[in-house]
Amino acid sequence: MNDKHSYPPIFILTGGLGTRLGALTKNKPKALVEIAGKPFVAHQLNLLRRRGASRIVLCTGFLGEMIENYVKDGSAFDLKVSYSHDGKELLGTGGALKNALKKFPDLTEFTLTYGDSYLDFDWYPAYAQFRDSSKEGMMTVLRNRDRWGASNVSLSGDLITTYEKKPSPGQFEYIDYGFSFLKANVFNRVDKEAFDLVLLWQSLIADKQLLGHQVSNRFYEVGTPEGINEMESLLLKKTSMETQ
Repeated sequence: MNDKHSYPPIFILTGGLGTRLGALTKNKPKALVEIAGKPFVAHQLNLLRRRGASRIVLCTGFLGEMIENYVKDGSAFDLKVSYSHDGKELLGTGGALKNALKKFPDLTEFTLTYGDSYLDFDWYPAYAQFRDSSKEGMMTVLRNRDRWGASNVSLSGDLITTYEKKPSPGQFEYIDYGFSFLKANVFNRVDKEAFDLVLLWQSLIADKQLLGHQVSNRFYEVGTPEGINEMESLLLKKTSMETQ
């Protein structure tokens, strides 16, 4: 499944508090919740490697040292992994990325995904669309129609025209799939240190700088108890098929 394409480093946001998981994340971050016998981050990193990743930056917050103690330098996953910590004050999704990018002054572009998402799809068509464009960002989207969570994106042609963090049901057809490509200087748009990514998305949309790329594979996530159950079923099924 691994391809020979070269991709920019993947920044993974793993700093969330995981409040929807209750007791499961009282003393550990979401990334370390056990799924099918392993911490979720192990499944995620293995998938990213199989799909072509080589460099990972984990943006950590709540109990981030536990993630670092488990993943270490990434060599156990055949990856090169480095870290960016929020510090005492949580920076939000946008602030965490902006802070992390300061450690990579020579970087021109990067990939973004989330620490509770399992996204098994071919990245190359999306990355090629972004690379060959002059746009500052590209977001993958799924025609969801509120099936797996509330849809929150409007797409017109190859441009994202609307993004809402907390949409009303039935308002949108597409959902942010959770895998994006961005120019490294994109955070010059936001004059804040702590902020949510919604500010960046809406700034890009206003200037017609956010491409949309449709994917067809559904996403899996471990941000809710229901999501964990679905994720575990998927992984156990895959394990069963591989051993037959």
